[in-house]
Amino acid sequence: MNLTIKGNTEKGIRYVPDWLKLTFKNDKHEIIELTLDIQGYIEIGKPDNKNQFAIRCKVDLIPWIERNIDTDEEKDYSDMIYDDAVALYPEERLVKIIRQSTEHIVGLYPFEADDFKESENDVITDCTLTLEINRSEVVFNCYSELNI
Repeated sequence: MNLTIKGNTEKGIRYVPDWLKLTFKNDKHEIIELTLDIQGYIEIGKPDNKNQFAIRCKVDLIPWIERNIDTDEEKDYSDMIYDDAVALYPEERLVKIIRQSTEHIVGLYPFEADDFKESENDVITDCTLTLEINRSEVVFNCYSELNI
């Protein structure tokens, strides 16, 4: 799966994605938060100016935590074998969930270790997530959270 994440940063810090959290309704119309670990090839792109970041990824999205907001039930998949975890949410199902999600949040951390302290005061705006599916693109606005 190909993802591109772009945004603006007040401090001009380049970021790396860590996880993606999706909020959607399941077949029972319950609200679910699904957090996916982002694993794979990540390329830090050259932004148009110093206050932007652009991240291109050829990745797998691995189920990490699934939380039912309505029942407060939580399933932790973090210790599962990779193939078993991926089988829970095959790519076709993930694409459907991503399209139906009411909220997309991407977890980011600074690319450079020296930027961790400064990133505590950074503000990220205009964050977008582009998902490339079968030669077509789906673009979403997303929120970001810093993992520092």
